[in-house]
Amino acid sequence: MEESKLEEVKEELPPMEDPTDELCESIVQQVEFYFSDANITKDKFLLKHVKRNKEGFVSLKLISSFKRVKHLTKDWRQVAVAIERKSKKLEVNDLKTKVKRV
Repeated sequence: MEESKLEEVKEELPPMEDPTDELCESIVQQVEFYFSDANITKDKFLLKHVKRNKEGFVSLKLISSFKRVKHLTKDWRQVAVAIERKSKKLEVNDLKTKVKRV
């Protein structure tokens, strides 16, 4: 069932431009900062979203709406690709719609 759900999501979206290595590194650096111990203890908004999900996942669409990520890309799917390729501190869920700390 999860696969058909994934296909539905893919069909509705316009094609995604593959992010460059430089863009991936910039995105990962920013998102890892958001989820870092130093930031997450002070960021009540993000912490609330982390605690809302029992596994600690946060929507990539939400993360992509943050100003510093939005300056890098407006496509949440690029954020998912960047994290999958470059991050050792974060992981993306199977549907590639959410992110959490490892």
